[in-house]
Amino acid sequence: MESRIQRSGRTGRPPRLSQEAILVAAQRILDTEGPERLSMRRLAREMSSTAMALYHHVQDKDELLLLLLDAHARRYPRPEL
Repeated sequence: MESRIQRSGRTGRPPRLSQEAILVAAQRILDTEGPERLSMRRLAREMSSTAMALYHHVQDKDELLLLLLDAHARRYPRPEL
């Protein structure tokens, strides 16, 4: 018999981490503990994950900080030139 179930092409668990979730958690650490406490290990602990898992979504802490800065800047309207 032929199966009529359509598969998504992906198997296994759905990803628990996303760049967006990482940025939200990083911002929470910045807001509550300050920038001196933000590290990849601290962020991983906040997300119940490992630092190595974070590196699948952000290259390093510098990129994380740039993404946070970009997300913050997008909150404000750009003036018309």
